[in-house]
Amino acid sequence: MEAICGNRKDAEDAKDTPREIPTFEVLELLIQLVDKSLVVAEEGHAEVRYRLMETIRHYALDKLRETGEVEALRARHAAWFLALARRRIENGREQNRRSGWNGWNRER
Repeated sequence: MEAICGNRKDAEDAKDTPREIPTFEVLELLIQLVDKSLVVAEEGHAEVRYRLMETIRHYALDKLRETGEVEALRARHAAWFLALARRRIENGREQNRRSGWNGWNRER
């Protein structure tokens, strides 16, 4: 965390107040990580997927374990994806309402 934020105080502040990275910055940051060989870009059929190098992933997990915050981070990660799923479900319901689709109750 210190290497990313600069010093221990900045690291503590960043940990407690995560910020949303604007979408346009994400690709730029990923490219920088690929250039530094910290992230691997894998081209698939119709998309590029990014993943951490295994050694970097293990190192980061070890460092996270040293802080004792693995479970807290996992809980934040799960909460973020749960919120994403709920937004997607609600967006789908709204689109269905606008289109007049009845969902499972429609006659066959």
